[in-house]
Formats: sequence, C-alpha cells, structure tokens
Amino acid sequence: MRTTIQAVARILSVCALVCILMAPCSAQKVKSAKAVPKNDPAFALIADGQEVFARVRALQHPASRAFLYPQIAALLWERVGADADLRWVAIDASTVGLADILKHQHEIPRASIVFFYSDLIRTVRRYDAEEAKRLEQSFPLDAASKANEQETVRASFQSALVRYEKGIQQSPQSLSEVVGLIGSGKVPSAVLIGEVFRLDQAKSPALPDVLSATLSLEEKRAGSLSFMTMFFVSHVYLKDSTPLNLRKRFLAATLTSVTARMDELRNDPEAFRSATQLLQRSLPFMQALTPSLYPQAASLLASLAPNLLQTETAWTRIKASADPFEQTLTEANSTSDSVLKKQLLESAARLAHQRGDLRRAVDLMVAEEEGRSGLPDDYSYHHEFLDKIVQDAIKTKDIETADYAVSKMNLPLYRVESLRKIARHYVESKDISRTDSTLNEAIKVLRDAPDGSGKIISYLRLSTDLARVNKPRASEMIRAAAKAVDAVTRPDKDEQGEFSRTLYPLLNETISTFRLLARDDRAEALNAVGLFNVKEFGVAAAIGINSSPHK
Repeated sequence: MRTTIQAVARILSVCALVCILMAPCSAQKVKSAKAVPKNDPAFALIADGQEVFARVRALQHPASRAFLYPQIAALLWERVGADADLRWVAIDASTVGLADILKHQHEIPRASIVFFYSDLIRTVRRYDAEEAKRLEQSFPLDAASKANEQETVRASFQSALVRYEKGIQQSPQSLSEVVGLIGSGKVPSAVLIGEVFRLDQAKSPALPDVLSATLSLEEKRAGSLSFMTMFFVSHVYLKDSTPLNLRKRFLAATLTSVTARMDELRNDPEAFRSATQLLQRSLPFMQALTPSLYPQAASLLASLAPNLLQTETAWTRIKASADPFEQTLTEANSTSDSVLKKQLLESAARLAHQRGDLRRAVDLMVAEEEGRSGLPDDYSYHHEFLDKIVQDAIKTKDIETADYAVSKMNLPLYRVESLRKIARHYVESKDISRTDSTLNEAIKVLRDAPDGSGKIISYLRLSTDLARVNKPRASEMIRAAAKAVDAVTRPDKDEQGEFSRTLYPLLNETISTFRLLARDDRAEALNAVGLFNVKEFGVAAAIGINSSPHK
C-alpha cells in the first residue's frame, strides 16, 4: 500500500512540475516568458531542477534552505543558459530564495545571512547583471546592517573562500576579495586560524595566498597578529609542504615581531608564554632554513627564558657540525630536557625525510609523544608529517614504507585519508584486489573513529573511492554516512549558528560526493539518495546528481 501511495505521489509531483513549466505564474507572464515546450531538449533537465528546488522550499529549517538556495539557483541558471525564453525559471527560483531568506532572517544565524544572500545575488549577477541589481533593490537585506562588523567580515571572508574553492567563473575575484579582507586586519583571529587549518587539511589551492596575505599583515605592522595566533598557525607555515619562501618569511616575521614587542611581553604573561613557545618552535627551522637569523633568535630566547640556555647551545653545536643530522641525534640522546629532546627528534625526522630515509623519518617523528597543547582536536602535525611520508613513498612506489607510516597513525581520520591515497595508487596500477583490501582496511579504521562531521565526510569520500571497484560497498558507505547523520542531534535553537556552521560543510560534501557518484552511475546514485532520513542531505544529494555532467 505504501509503495502504491509513493508511486501516485511521484506521478502527481511530475504532473505538477509539467503544469509549472507549461504555465508560468502571473509575475512571469508579465515578463512575456514563454512556456517550455515538452519537446524542448531542456525540458527534462529543467523539470528535474525544479523538482529539487521544490524540495529545498519544503525543508523545515530556514538556515538549511538558505544554504541550499544558491546551489539550486546556480544549477537552474546553468541549465537555462542564454535562452531568454527559459530565464524565468532561474529568475523565479532566485526570487523565491531571496524572499524566503528575508522573511526568515531572524531564524538564520546573522553571520550566515550575509553569506547566503550575497552568494545568491552573485549567482544571478554571473548570468544577468541587470536582474541581479533589480533583485538587490527589491529585496534589501536588513540583517546586513544589523550584523556587527566582525560578523559581516567573517561571512564575507568565508563566502569568498567557498566561491573560490567551488571553482566558479569568478574565482580570481573571490581570491582577491579574500586577500583584501585579510589585509584589512578585520578578519577575527579565531576565524583566520580555523580557515588556515581547514584549507591545509583540504589541500586547497587558496592556502598559499591566504598564508602570504596573513604574513603581509604582520610584516607591514608588527603586532597585527597575536603571538598566540602566530604560534597556532606556525604548524602550517613550517610544514615541508608549505612553499619555501613562505616558511622563510614566517621565520623572519617571527623574529621581527618578538623583537619589536618586548614591552608587550613584559606586561602580558600570556603573550610572553606564546612568544617563547613560538621562538622555541622556530629555532630548529631557522637553523636549517634561515641560518643568518638563528644567532639573534637564540640569543633573544635565552634572554627571555635563561633556563632555555641549553636549547641555544644545542642548536649552536648542530649548526656548526659537518653532519647536522647525526649531531641532532647526539644532542637528542644526551639532553635531559624532555621538551628539547622532542624538538630535536622532530628536527632529525625532517632531516631524514630530506635525505630520503623515509622509514627512519617515521621512527624519529613518533619516538616522542606529540605535544598537542593548543592544537585543535582534529589536527596533528605528527600525522601531517606521516601523511607526507606516505605521499612521497607512493611516488617512489615504496608501498611498504607507506604502509609502515600509516601503521604509526593513531588518529583514525588521518589514517583513513592516507589509506585512500594508497588505494588510489592501486587503482592507477589496475590492482583491483589490493584497492579493495586497502579500502576495506580504511572502513574498519573509520568504524572506530569518534562520531562527528569528520567521520561523515570520510564515509562519503570512501563511497566515491569504492564506486568503481565495489558498488555494494559504496552503497554501504552512503548508508553508514546516513546513519552517522541520523546520530547528530540538532539543537532546538541555534542562535549563534554553531550547529549550522557544522552542517554546511557536510551538505557541501554530500553535493560533491553525489556529483561524482552520478558521473559514474546515475541510476545507482539516485537509488542511494533514499538512504538519507535527514531531508537536507537527501536534497543535497539530489543537487549533486543534477549538477553532474550527463553522459
């Protein structure tokens, strides 16, 4: 009986869509828009798009609708293209979306409103600048003026980054906007730190420009970044994968900043602690990358913290040694200072990596427990290093060492991502059996990972890896992702937008996942949509499928 009812509902839904397409509303008729003939090649595509748009409008939560409106509007604008007789379809969707955002703006986190409103307007402007201007005039956003400057800057900054990462036509302008906002000094430190770590983990092409713009801010005016901010982001700036010129600039900026702000350090215990941590972390890199800065930095650290004189002496001996690697090991074995020992072993690991001794680099990096004070729960610079070893080992087809590096990872999400890289190597080698076994290992690891957005994203990504080698397991991953989504508790109120900011990346990942799944097997992807009980995710999946290139 239930199946029959669903079938009837589906037929009625399609009939309704045909009516919509064949009979535009009065506002559309004023514009003299023509109905879409059934034999028009775009008819089926637009009908699908409008069906998804209707599902977006039916969602219960205004913030979810607001996030998805720009996605579905972009899809419809792309579908209608330059056809003037069909533009009313995209204009109608954009108009309804803006009206809904404004009507429910007090139920959407304030900082997010500017993001969604601007994204939707930009989508229209990309295809019709005159229509975008008209919509802005017809639907002025009161919330933009009510949001404080910090919220507005944060929304603009994150919106521009998302547009750049989506790879839309205005990507260069979006990146320029990101750089400009950083240069203004108005992006909140917490937002900047969070985005730097996110971009790093996503291997985003925007990261070097963001890092350069952030450094420029401090280079132009010492004190623009707090010592705590500089210490946190040092874990990204000083990675081997960061361009060498940025690493050198960061080290120079660190020394300049500490030197210029000595008065601040004398009067602010928190700044003093962060500055000494920053100098301690930077010294080994200065010794290797900017040796001309090392003596001054070591002397400065010794003056700030005389008990760290042993550190200065050790690095001085390493610098003077004919074999820095062996001297670093000697210093590590002889010191009684646990902090210095850990720094020396990490430095030795990087030197071993540079020498191509990948297995030894792994052993040295994990010889001492990682100091995680001040690091986000989902970030590990040890695991970042191990992942780089995995990548370099794969390049030389040394899969045994890649597997060894993975075996030393104890954070499940990092381990899963590294196993995915090894699996991709097997795919390229056309070794389906090992691809399947490696991905199965990743699945076992992921099951033991703590619940949360990272776990959901990993399940979604694994589904695209498995789609070409084991379709039943791919569906199993979507089912696991859907189950993990069901376990997420939505708060009754989300006035600060914390839950929404967690939800948006998950919806975005769902769109990307189903876009890839549909590219390989559209029918299978459509079947998988029904696995989601949370409606937002089913709609996001449908958007992904409909935005996937048709074969």
